[in-house]
Amino acid sequence: MHVLRQGLKSIQRGALAALVLLLASPGWPMTYGQPAHTSHPHDEQQRAGATYYVANPPLGNDANPGTAGAPWAHCPGMPGWTGSATLQAGDTVYFDSGGTWETATGSALLQVVGGVTYDGSTWGTGERATLRANAGLHRSVINLMEDHPDLPTIVRGFEVDANGQETSGIAINWPQSAGSMTGAVKRIEDCVVHDVFSQSGAGSYEYGIVVSSGWGGHRRVSNVEILDCEVYNISRGGVNIYAANDDPNSGISNVLVRGCEIYATGLDPNYAGSALVAKNHTANVVFEYNTVRDPVRGIGIGISTHDATFDGPENLVIRHNIVANSAHAGVYIQAANLSVEIYGNLFSNNRYEGINFASGLTGDLAARVYNNTFYHNYPLSWGSDVRVYDNSANISALEFTNNIIYTTGAVANTRSLLDTAGRITQHTHNLYYRPGGGTLVVAQGSSYYAGNITAWEPTALTADPLFRDPSDLPSGFTGLFGVDIRPNREGLNITAASPARDSGATLPAPYERSINSVIRPCGAGWDIGAYEFTPSLTLHGAPGNRAVRLTWRVDVTLPATTTWTIRYDGPAGDQPSPVAGLPEPARAYTLTGLTNYTWYTVTLHAVGATPLSDTVRVMPTDRFIYLPLITSKKSYLLSPVSDASLRGDRRPTACPERSEGK
Repeated sequence: MHVLRQGLKSIQRGALAALVLLLASPGWPMTYGQPAHTSHPHDEQQRAGATYYVANPPLGNDANPGTAGAPWAHCPGMPGWTGSATLQAGDTVYFDSGGTWETATGSALLQVVGGVTYDGSTWGTGERATLRANAGLHRSVINLMEDHPDLPTIVRGFEVDANGQETSGIAINWPQSAGSMTGAVKRIEDCVVHDVFSQSGAGSYEYGIVVSSGWGGHRRVSNVEILDCEVYNISRGGVNIYAANDDPNSGISNVLVRGCEIYATGLDPNYAGSALVAKNHTANVVFEYNTVRDPVRGIGIGISTHDATFDGPENLVIRHNIVANSAHAGVYIQAANLSVEIYGNLFSNNRYEGINFASGLTGDLAARVYNNTFYHNYPLSWGSDVRVYDNSANISALEFTNNIIYTTGAVANTRSLLDTAGRITQHTHNLYYRPGGGTLVVAQGSSYYAGNITAWEPTALTADPLFRDPSDLPSGFTGLFGVDIRPNREGLNITAASPARDSGATLPAPYERSINSVIRPCGAGWDIGAYEFTPSLTLHGAPGNRAVRLTWRVDVTLPATTTWTIRYDGPAGDQPSPVAGLPEPARAYTLTGLTNYTWYTVTLHAVGATPLSDTVRVMPTDRFIYLPLITSKKSYLLSPVSDASLRGDRRPTACPERSEGK
């Protein structure tokens, strides 16, 4: 999500570049304009407050009124602020997106006022405002220690550079607490946080983004959103939802971490830790559509408690994430009194396991592991994609359903699933596969392979799941949340002939949404694994002189009775729109007699079969460019590119998609 959004932002800024050059020509003075940010729907009431602007000197001066034309150099809550103004709930502060602010003193570089919005990317000509630590700060670079009962507190669009100093990046109620923070939402959005230093061996503990209940006894924090952030080069955890260790009655509730990319964590040589963490009593926390990858040491997603006197996460949801290349397990669970749902995720190339239910589990445990895809999660000579150790927990549910486990280990002591003491309470409709054969499951000392696994799980499948291309693993997400968000590469999606297609168990809401945003079932039944297969049509259009050459690709076999219909918007050509009745298996057609230099929107429909369609926008032209290829002294004809790419690689599907809230 972060990469996609920044790409779109770059395109928008690129499109504005020509306008900026025009306005910068003689006679056009260059000034900062008013920001055009569109607020989150829940933030509408915040606009009643004042608006202020902050820029570096010489334009910025704390004696200024804080307007766009005469901004401050700092704002209240920053070291060096010399002005007389104070911020009130409902205010908005815009930082110049090309500016940099640094400090070597104070507890924080920006101490946030509850109910205020701080925006570092909307106003100005840069990418995002940079806040940099030049020495260790007691709290963090950006610190939130208060909220507002009704108005949101928002930190948006900053680069937070801890600069290798001993301090956290962005912190809520950390490290000590002045009290609970249970008011309106606290939102950290579109921030880049990096280069946090600490050493546990020296008693130093710092994080990229940390939400704490606050040290001080029986504190509570609730209503937090961490959206579309990038966090990297962190000595300990990247994003930590961490109720304090000093009081088991402390807690955190109602937290959403979505669309973040977290990597290169665990740099402390004396500490492993996790890239994304839920620790102690955290209730109603959701981790979704995050990319958690490549921690230098430790775990991808960690779930834990300080000790057995603390309750663990309650109603924790881990869904639709990519967890890859962890130095330890993809998800490691060692907590007391825990309830968690893990569904719709992709786990690949994690060094030990995809998921590890550890031996230290105690108290009550309820866990559901549904519709995940596991691929190559132990490059060691031993291991398991999923491992359940014997433990002392009172397990009311440990369910394992609709998962694909693709086991690539070649030695005998690797397996898809290891359930040492038979603690799994239900396992059904899973697909276990090892390309070279061998043990798939070890449960309570018994080994199961393709020839006898149905004695342990009657609904188990053992055939190749027929992934599209396991060498093309996703590295993040593309698309829009609630519309068509999906992994940016299709390597672990299943193909039309996959045995996982339509072979899963039907589950209740909310498990019906797949990682590629398709509502299950799309076909005769639920698919096994994180994806839900959808027949897809991809249409391409190439411009020519008064013509558009159409070609298309379909990834399913269509009935012989299928026909194709082409409709276009634009001046009429030799073939009036619609062009109907093209017989299957047609895969190309050329529209002729069109008008050059005019955009045509062309839509292709499959008729009488699965309702496939796709649309492109193309401009016919008689102007072509010849570029010499020096090495061969040949010329290649380059025609103008159609704007099909503006569709965002949107792949229409035959199954309905629904928007999804928090």
